[in-house]
Amino acid sequence: MLRLARHPQLRNWRCFSTGSIRRPTLAQVRDMPLDVSELQGESLVVLAENGCQAACQERLTREVMRVEGIEWEDADIKVQQIAKDNASLQALQSVPHKIGLATALISGVASIPMCFHLPTVEWMNKHLVTADVPEPRDLETFWEVGAWSWNWMEPVLGTASFVLLTLQFSRSIMVKLDMKPFTLKMRSLRADKLARSYPQYNKDILRDFSKAERY
Repeated sequence: MLRLARHPQLRNWRCFSTGSIRRPTLAQVRDMPLDVSELQGESLVVLAENGCQAACQERLTREVMRVEGIEWEDADIKVQQIAKDNASLQALQSVPHKIGLATALISGVASIPMCFHLPTVEWMNKHLVTADVPEPRDLETFWEVGAWSWNWMEPVLGTASFVLLTLQFSRSIMVKLDMKPFTLKMRSLRADKLARSYPQYNKDILRDFSKAERY
């Protein structure tokens, strides 16, 4: 609708029967919030409930102001300490993700020479596979090397791909059933621990703040 309104041939087109499009005035623009800390309470809550990290942090800052009876600047310092405590709780929880990332990168890079690099393929065949070696004239190009190594690489890569596919499909089903996959479960546990560490503040506000924080 806004793109149509900017079109030069449609400037006089009326979107509603009650009148034309109303443009913002200079006074309205000057009063427009420039930061999440300038938002009104209801707008802030809506953003926080939708997982906006900045909104969750600002809502927690205002909760600290309410409970401690301090100004925004002092409450922000307190929130920064809460954020550090929250980050300390995730050190072990992020290890499986880091292991998975390293394994994926190493496996992806290593699969190339394992399929097409003749010395690597010959070493694998000698120590792991013990398949018949083709004639030297059949191993002159990397295409031919790949055709030979594919005899034992295909089952491994195919099975790995299928396992990843079923895991991804299982995760999507868990989300539809409102079951928590590993990452969401870890975020929930971290949020519960943070809420127990600061019982003087609203539990839901603390949990939303913790869940919105990234690993």
